[in-house]
Amino acid sequence: MIKALMVITMVSGSEYTAKLPSMDECLKQVNPVVQQADVESAACIPRSDNTLEAREKMKSFFSMFDKIIKNMPNESHPANPSYPGTLNCEQPYRILRDEC
Repeated sequence: MIKALMVITMVSGSEYTAKLPSMDECLKQVNPVVQQADVESAACIPRSDNTLEAREKMKSFFSMFDKIIKNMPNESHPANPSYPGTLNCEQPYRILRDEC
């Protein structure tokens, strides 16, 4: 079952959130909440309590990205003078670049 987070925007501009046990329950509660005079809008978004799993997925993704970068051939490295977009360290660019 997908858990839900209701985001409520007040007329004053402030926002409130409410954790609900299911998306169905959240959708049922949207209309009564929006009908209140000081509420501008309410929306339900899916939520997860499993932040550790998401963190592990991101860690795995960045690990793969690091491997790709480390295995790039030298000719595709910005320090190579033939690399497209090589730094122009002549005046006035030199003043604007810390790398020069």
